[in-house]
Amino acid sequence: QPPTYLTIGASFPLVVIGDFADESGVLLPASFMSFSSSNSAAVSIGADGVVEALADRLSLPAFV
Repeated sequence: QPPTYLTIGASFPLVVIGDFADESGVLLPASFMSFSSSNSAAVSIGADGVVEALADRLSLPAFV
């Protein structure tokens, strides 16, 4: 479960689940994705899908 708020330095992995014609609820590895942030001063997202807060008290909707 992702946190509601992140403080500076806190991190958590993104989880991406896909639905396909023949199967639903498929856990997709980070290697299938390309992650980026529209606010790189507030949050960084690594190629491994780990989100790290660069600003204090970020709410989840602020960067998802």
